[in-house]
Amino acid sequence: MPLTGLLGRAPALRWRRPPGVFLALLPLVAVAALPVWEAQRLHITTPVVQIPGLPPAFAGLRIAFLADIHRGPFMSERRLARLVHLTNGQKPDVVALGGDYVHRNRRYIPSVWREMGGLHAPLGVYAVLGNHDHWEGAELSLRAMGHAGITDLDNRHVRLERNGQTIVIAGVDDPWAGHPDLPAALEGVGPNEIAIVLCHNPDYVEQVHDPRAKLWLSGHTHGGQVCLPSGRPVVNISRYGLRYVSGLAEREGMQIYTTRGVGTVTPPVRVNCPAELPIIELQPG
Repeated sequence: MPLTGLLGRAPALRWRRPPGVFLALLPLVAVAALPVWEAQRLHITTPVVQIPGLPPAFAGLRIAFLADIHRGPFMSERRLARLVHLTNGQKPDVVALGGDYVHRNRRYIPSVWREMGGLHAPLGVYAVLGNHDHWEGAELSLRAMGHAGITDLDNRHVRLERNGQTIVIAGVDDPWAGHPDLPAALEGVGPNEIAIVLCHNPDYVEQVHDPRAKLWLSGHTHGGQVCLPSGRPVVNISRYGLRYVSGLAEREGMQIYTTRGVGTVTPPVRVNCPAELPIIELQPG
């Protein structure tokens, strides 16, 4: 007897159309998922900043600037490890870290600095704290930062040397939760020296003026995180309108670059505002 006779006739396979409600909801699901998906994207940007008086040895210096990582419920350790690998792959001369490394819980502090310890650059890796780092435990963050081999620049500076010439990289503490002190950070810096200043919050630049500070690097704003198609943020935490929300601005001869940052806070979405890893190139003005 044929095998089909023993088993019986196989039933015909029929494609069943999904319920109409499911089809109707698909566009809504896609629209709802897009902001979450955009929060996982990362744009590598390459702004060029012209600095008058920049020593020739530093022409073309490349600074990788990471801020607002927010290691926590919405930023996994695995994703952070990929970020470190990607940053190293850009082969920057300097890595600058702009604060807000954790979110919601101090238990994330050891893991974020364990991964960040993998960052490397010929002229060093430097960091300042943000408001979230103060809220979750500044002392623990600074200890973990030191164990990771990363230089703390809160209210202090170091000199970078290249081919016998120098510039200064300095940092100030967070103005929301810390004690920023730019004069202390630049104490001992000569009047004709060029200084790059890290500060988590760009708004603090409005409270200081020092002609030695030629480039100011900040985060904090997330670029608005959720923006209209025009680029205007729905919620803006800067006190100065759109001036320092993201990208390059200028004030009294100083260039200010505000990154959109890497991570998110609640809600963990981005709209018209992708995460950013800027590789900033310095050139003489």
